[in-house]
Amino acid sequence: MSPEAAEWIRESLPGIKAVAIDTLSIENISQGSDNGFRVHTALLDPSRGDYTIRIIEDVNPEPLIGKKLVRGFMSPLRIHADACLCNVIFEIEE
Repeated sequence: MSPEAAEWIRESLPGIKAVAIDTLSIENISQGSDNGFRVHTALLDPSRGDYTIRIIEDVNPEPLIGKKLVRGFMSPLRIHADACLCNVIFEIEE
């Protein structure tokens, strides 16, 4: 994701709680190290608003294509760290 896209999500979609992508990282690590990890900062920094937008990486969305999503749940491991594994579950309408 580009830093500009992350900024747009943060500014234009105030109700969004998470973004999910099908790649291993939300931003190019070498570019991120050069620009201060602008994508991560735009989405995760709670000082930029009253919330953090969670980043869910390496998701396979194929089983959800064409389905109506009712709601989603995420249960991360409760560890104190920069990142952690989590399970993501979607309720769909058949």
